[in-house]
This record gives sequence, C-alpha cells and structure tokens, in this order.
Amino acid sequence: MINKRLIQTAPESMGYVKKAVIAQWLGLIFNLMALGSFASIIHGAYVGEGSVQIYVILVIAIVMRCICILMANNAAYNASKSVKKSLRKSIYDKLIALGLGYNEVISTSKVMQISTEGVEQIEMYFGRYLPQFFYSMLAPLTLFIVLASMNLTVAVILLVCVPLIPISIIAVNKFAKKLFHKYWGAYTDLGDHFLDNLQGITTLKVYGADEAFHKQMNIDAEHFRKITMKVLTMQLNSITLMDLIAYGGAALGIAFSLAAFYLGELNLGQTIFFILVTSEFFIPMRLLGSFFHVAMNGVAAAQSIFELLDMPDAQVSNKVTDFKKGKIEFVNVDFAYNKNKLILNEITFSTESKGLFSFVGKSGCGKSTIVSLLMGFKLGFSGEIKIGGVSINSIRDLNKHLCIVKHQSYLFRGTIKENLQLANPSASDKDMLFALKQVELLGEIEAKGGLDFILQENGSNLSGGQRQRLALARALVRKADIYIFDEATSNIDVESENVFNGVVKQLAKTKIVILISHRLANVVDSDKIFVVAEGRLVEAGTHKELMENGRVYADLFSTQAELEDIYNHNDASIIELSTERKLDDGARVAFSTGKTSSAVSGIGLTEVQNLTSGSISGGSSGISGTSGIKKSVSVEGSLNSDGGYDGLEKSLIQQGLYNPADRIIEDKEIGVNKDLSHIPQASLLNSGLFGKSTPPPEPKVVPKPVVEEVPAKKSGLFRKKNK
Repeated sequence: MINKRLIQTAPESMGYVKKAVIAQWLGLIFNLMALGSFASIIHGAYVGEGSVQIYVILVIAIVMRCICILMANNAAYNASKSVKKSLRKSIYDKLIALGLGYNEVISTSKVMQISTEGVEQIEMYFGRYLPQFFYSMLAPLTLFIVLASMNLTVAVILLVCVPLIPISIIAVNKFAKKLFHKYWGAYTDLGDHFLDNLQGITTLKVYGADEAFHKQMNIDAEHFRKITMKVLTMQLNSITLMDLIAYGGAALGIAFSLAAFYLGELNLGQTIFFILVTSEFFIPMRLLGSFFHVAMNGVAAAQSIFELLDMPDAQVSNKVTDFKKGKIEFVNVDFAYNKNKLILNEITFSTESKGLFSFVGKSGCGKSTIVSLLMGFKLGFSGEIKIGGVSINSIRDLNKHLCIVKHQSYLFRGTIKENLQLANPSASDKDMLFALKQVELLGEIEAKGGLDFILQENGSNLSGGQRQRLALARALVRKADIYIFDEATSNIDVESENVFNGVVKQLAKTKIVILISHRLANVVDSDKIFVVAEGRLVEAGTHKELMENGRVYADLFSTQAELEDIYNHNDASIIELSTERKLDDGARVAFSTGKTSSAVSGIGLTEVQNLTSGSISGGSSGISGTSGIKKSVSVEGSLNSDGGYDGLEKSLIQQGLYNPADRIIEDKEIGVNKDLSHIPQASLLNSGLFGKSTPPPEPKVVPKPVVEEVPAKKSGLFRKKNK
C-alpha cells in the first residue's frame, strides 16, 4: 500500500503530507472537544445543570475544526502540486536524456498519457491516500486513549474492530494490483490506437479502410470496458465489505455503550459521547479504503512512469569543447539498432570546409542514419565523427551550429514571426523578411498580413510548398554553420523545389551543405557525391567521375533518367527551328532532338538583348534544329528541382520542348559552351525563342545540314509534348 520509490521521487511532497496529517489530527482533537461539549450540554439539560462556558467551548471547537480542515486540504493540494511538478520534470529530463530517438523505445502517445492522466492519478495518491493512511493510524489510537479513560471495555471492543478494515484492504490488494495493471495497460493501448487512427484519418478515408479500423477500435474499446467493469466490480465488493465492517463495528460499539449505561458504568453525557464517537473510529479507515482504489490506479500509472525513468540514457560525454568550423569526418563508423544487423558498416568519408555534399542510394541504405548520427539524434555508434577536427561527443551546444530541414518540418500554431524566431530568438524583422525573400515567399506572406499572419496547426492554412519554403526560411534565420537537407523537396511542387535548389547552391558557397535526395538530378552539381548501398559507402566523387566509373551511381542515374522520360518516343516529333539571331561570335548553333519523326517548323527571332552576363548575346547567327543532327551541338546536363534553370526549363518542359536530361549547349565549331542555366526565363520568353508570342521576322536561309539519326536516349533537347 506504500510505494517507497514513489515517495522517494517527491521528498518535498512528503513535507506537505506531514502537515496535512497534523492538521487532520488537530481537527480530530477539536472535533472531540465539540462532541464532548455537545454531550455535556445534553447531560446538563437532563440533570438541570448548564454553563455558558460550555457553549463557548463548542463554538471555538467547531471554528478550529473548520480551520484545521482548511489547513489539511491546503497541505494536501500543495503535496499533489509538488509531486506533479516533480514527476513531469523527471519525465521531461528523461526524454531529453534519451535524445531525439526517444520514440524508438516508447510511443509519443504513451508519454502523453503517463505525463497527463498518469500524473493526475498519482496526485490522488499523495494528496488523498497518503495523508489519510497516516491519519487512519493516529485517529483510532487517539480515540482509544480518550474513550478508555471513561470505559476501557467499550474502547477495546471498538479498537479491535478497526483493524478488520485494513485487513480487508490487504486481502484484495494482490488481486487489485494485477487488475489495475491490466486496466492501465488497456487504457494506454486504447489511447495509442486512437491517436494513431486520428492522425491517419485522412489516409484511412482515402483508401476506404476507416470502417475496418473503426471495428478494431470498437474491439479495443470493448476490451477496455470489460476491464473497467471488473475494476468497478472489485471496488464495489471491497467497499461493501468495508461498509459492513465499519457500520457493524459502530453498531457493536453503540450496543456496548448502551449496555454500560444500563449497568451504570456510563452516565448519559458519556453514553451520548460514546455513541457519537464510535463512527469516528471507523470513518478514517473507511475513507482510506475508498482512497485505496484510486491510489492503486496511481501506483499502476507510476509503474509505467518508472519504466520510462529506468530506461538507459543515451551515451553522453563531457561537452567541453567549443564548436570549430571545418570539414566533417567519419572514420570507421558502425551503427546498429540491435546486435543482429548493422545499419552502417565502416563508413569513412570527409568533406571540405564548405561546399555541397550529397548522399544518394536506395531507400533504407542508411543515408538518413548518417545524418542522424552527425546531428546527435542517434548515439551508440562506434568509430569517430569529427567536425573541424573535434569529436562531436565533445562539442558544446552542437545543435546550435547545425540545422536540418526534412521533408516534413513542423510549423507551430502562432504567427509567422513566432515560428521564425524559434530558430533565432534575437532575429530582427529585417532578418526574417530577408529570409522570406530568399525563399520567394515574401510577397505571398505580405499579402496575408506579413510577419503577424497567424498560422494554424502545422501551417494547415498554407500550401505544401509554402509550408516547406517557410521551414527553409526558418532554417536561414538560424544562420547555422552546417545545413542538412534530408529529402526536403520530396513532397513539394516544382516551383518550390526550384527555390530550394537555388538556396542550397547559394548556401554551399560559404557553408557546408549536406543534401540527401532520391532525385539524382538534384545532386549533379554537388562538389562530391557519396553513394551508399546496404550500409556501406561504395562510391564517392563528382557526377562526371561517377558516371565515368559506370558503377552503382551510373546505374541509378540512368535508370532514373529513363523513368523520368515520360514522353512517348514513337510519337515524339522533331522541332526544327530556323531563326536569325545576332551573336558577337557569329556562331551557328544547331539543336538536336534525337528523334526520327516528322519535322515541325519553328519561329523566328529578331533580337535578344543582353540576356545575362556570360549568356549567348550579340552578333548574328542562324539557329536551327533538325532530327538527329550530331553536327554543331552536344547536350549534357544537370537537372534542377523542377527541371529548370531559374525557371527556364520549367517553361520548356511545359511546352514539350525540353528533355530534363540535357543542360549545356556546346558549339563545337568554335569550342564555346553556352550555358542556358544563367539566362533569366523572362528574357528568353520575351525574346520569343521558346514561345510564339513574338511574330517571326523574315527568316534567314540556313543551309540544311545532313540529317543523321541519333538514338532517342542520347539527346532530345526539344521535344513536342504528345497530344
């Protein structure tokens, strides 16, 4: 009935429990004074005697008893408040000690249940059960001493009957303990399933599985109902037994008191006092029995709390070294969730002090685990992980210098400003607005009310792309030294993906950027690409080097390129552009589609003025495109997030004119590479090169070269979208 460990977890609460017990005991003394005064008044009236003093004592005793009751209740409240604060702090500290991987050992819903309902049940244990337990020991002894001074026989009879109540409690304790453990387990399981189903209700509706899960919830609820009814039955039977003992003992005490009065051993006043006090012998124990059932539920909840508190902490070393900028190094790193299988096996690599470094590989190969180890989310690895030559286990406040953006970044209910300041509380409005501008979200946010715009839970009043861009803005406000993007663009629209990639490339100029992406087009421009397969690092190098190796990365890239080529090769048409354009070098550039179908005439172009520095400009030249022409053009390339160079490629794809597998236009005749990636979309579209809004000028006659067919997969810059 007394859980020593539970008491030891809240030593401060026990001080309040002692105060509550003392206040209750003093209340009992004043109650005896009031009952004695009342009995004396009745006796005085019977014998024709009376005194004003007895009335004064009665009033004072009643007032003091009320004060003692208030003191006892206040002390019990403070005891429960203290234990709630202490336990919730212990739970929180434990979760921090477990690290961000706490949900691998305990579910979030169970943590919520034991830290709310479970702690509330323990509040009853400290606030009601423990004070009543100790008071129930003192009250019968105090009453026995008082009554024994009047009639020892009746006092002994009452005292002997009192222990029958705790004996009945002990008798049901073993059975009740098991039953309450089952009850609490069923309660937490039902809560787990309910939360899981509630979070996934949209998915269940989409797939029509809500009815099946509803039936399972009914089964779980019925199981919980049955256990609850068993608990209530046990409580009712136990209370009935205690009532029989309490009222039977009181009746027995009254009978012996009347017998003593009949025999002349007690006068009328004493007899009335005995009759009134007999219930006080049993009421404390009777209340203890009632609180016992609540306390057992609290003890069962405490067991769940102790299971959490007893979990081994994540490995923590002394954080004594300040963060130092420099390259990231993994040296023979192994990691496993269990001893049966290694998730990472002898991972060794290093980055430079700045640049874009990508990890690619099939799902489940260990990419995200590498990042989790770097961030300190997961511990228990062997080998060594360093940043700037210092082990991450020794770096103080490591997470202040690292920032990760995942495919699902949570946005809290509140204003845009509050969400951005989570990353940097000292960030000014100017900093936040600049971050929003970088992710091309400023105009949309200002239209909604600016930084004071209130987000709903998880930003549900924003689109998916807007939410992710806002998460990126929050990361920029962080001003971290190392940025990690873990599939950050896997579930957003093409435009937002393009913004992401632009920001990533800009960050990589001054910081270390780690990119994890299944879409290999996003990693082509990486300074170094690390290929992971089955927990091992199998390749590393630039895109060009890995493609030349022709191993895992080349296979993955080629396979993905084929899957992304959604155009029908049999029906695609050749687009032949015959235009005139002024170029400084007078170069003639031909665009090859790689298709062997009918030609479609293009449009003319008058003049393109200063598209961008380093872009194609000035001069005079013809631009033409014909089927399968190898002469003049070779195209290779890097795919951006939406297949676009600053939005250009997006426009070309929509028109069916561009295959995302291509990038650089190479004029072999003069040996100059002309990169379209830096040409603003608006300039090209306004020029009319890729649109039909500008009326074509008189075309310059360009000699048509010899057509040579090229396999479809080897080129295909311009393609006509199938109707």
